[in-house]
Amino acid sequence: MEACCELAWAAGLFEGEGCFYLRREPNRRKYLGLDMSMTDRDVIERFARIVGAEDKVRKHHTPSAKARGYQVLWRWQCAGSTAERVATMLAPYLGERRLGRLNQILFQIYDEGRLIQDGRVLPRPLG
Repeated sequence: MEACCELAWAAGLFEGEGCFYLRREPNRRKYLGLDMSMTDRDVIERFARIVGAEDKVRKHHTPSAKARGYQVLWRWQCAGSTAERVATMLAPYLGERRLGRLNQILFQIYDEGRLIQDGRVLPRPLG
């Protein structure tokens, strides 16, 4: 499959299963975070391979979930510069609501603000 099709597939998966969040550290530093969880290991590993963050996939379930017979949950999560790189890759394919949430978080992180539009990080508009 062509790279742009692979990326569009990954963005569609993230649109439906993933989320953007604001991560705050005790030292008041703020980061963009991306998170996605599912029981399909092959699907989440394919996503991670496409966005170039294979090292971010982890097995994620609690002992009580295992005792109840739940399936293993696979989680892909990243923050900081990796999250900004992946978000910029996915941005051209995201819907309006998800892109709005991403920009809302970026404005909270950077005093000068950032907008992502058409896969490009833009300066905060004046006015």
